[in-house]
Amino acid sequence: FLNIADRYTHVQAPNGDYIQFLIQDEITEEMAVHARSVLQSFLSNIPNSNYGSNKSAVMNSIASSNAIMLLLNDEDEYDNPYLEDLFDSGIKGQDLLSTEIFPEGVLVYNQSSARNATYEEILHFIHGYGIQPAIPWMQTELLAAMNHAIENEYYNPLLDLPVEDYDEEYLAMGFECYFGLWAHNPNDDGYSGDNEYAFNSRQAMELGDPQLYGLIKDFFGESLLYTPSLPDDFEGKFSISYSPEIDYTNKSQYLDNVSLSGTIASDILGNDKDNILKGNLATNHFNGGAGDDLIIGY
Repeated sequence: FLNIADRYTHVQAPNGDYIQFLIQDEITEEMAVHARSVLQSFLSNIPNSNYGSNKSAVMNSIASSNAIMLLLNDEDEYDNPYLEDLFDSGIKGQDLLSTEIFPEGVLVYNQSSARNATYEEILHFIHGYGIQPAIPWMQTELLAAMNHAIENEYYNPLLDLPVEDYDEEYLAMGFECYFGLWAHNPNDDGYSGDNEYAFNSRQAMELGDPQLYGLIKDFFGESLLYTPSLPDDFEGKFSISYSPEIDYTNKSQYLDNVSLSGTIASDILGNDKDNILKGNLATNHFNGGAGDDLIIGY
C-alpha cells in the first residue's frame, strides 16, 4: 500500500469494520475530505423511505468486502506497476482521479466548466459493493427501470460500454441529472452525459423517467447531506438558492449547508431549506432563505 499511497482515511460501518480510502500525493486534503463527505452523505439514512431509511446493511457490506476507494493522481497511475501488483494480489475497489474532483467553491465548480466525477465514482463504489449485495430487490427495480428506458430510447448506453456496466452508468447518469450537474445544459440539447440520457434536470426526469426518479429520491433524499467547506481563497458570494443567471446554482441549490474557511470576507445566500451557514475569520454577510436557519458567524 505504501508503494502507491501516502495517506489514508476511513468511515466506520455499524459492524465496526471500515470503509477505506487510500490517497496519493496530488490529492489535496480538500479533495480527500470532499470525497469522504460525499460517501458519508450517500450512506446517511433517509427517514421514512423504502430503501434508504436504514443503510446499515449497505455500509456493512462495503466494509466487509474490503474494497478500497483509491484516490489517484491522474490517468498515468493506471500504468503504475505497484497498483497493478495490488490488483493482481486480489485488492478490489474504485478509483477517483485528482483531475476530476472539483469541490464547491473552486473555479471549475463556479464556472461549471467541467463535471465533478466524485459523485459518479463514489456511487459506483456504493452500488457495486453495497447496494447490489445488500439490497438486491433495489437492484431488480433498477434493472427494470433501465430496460424500460433503453426500450423507449431515453437511455442510450455508450457504444463502447460493456453490457454488464449499463446499470451502474444508468444509475449514475440519473443521479447526476437529479442533482443538477447537467441542468445548465452544456450539450445544448437537454441531454445529460454524452447524449446518453434524455433529461438534464430533476423536473424533466420526474416527468420522463419516474421510475428512476423515485428510486434515487427514495435512497438519497432530496438534498446532498454533507457540508461543503469553501476553499480558503474563495471570495465573493456563494449561493445555494437557484438563480438562472448563475450556472452553478443548478447544482448548489440541492445543498442545505455551507461553511466558509480562511480569512477573506465572503458571503452566503441560503435557500428555502433549513440551512446551517458558517462564517470564517473575516466579516461575512448571511442571507438565509425561507427555512429555519442556523447561522454561526464566529
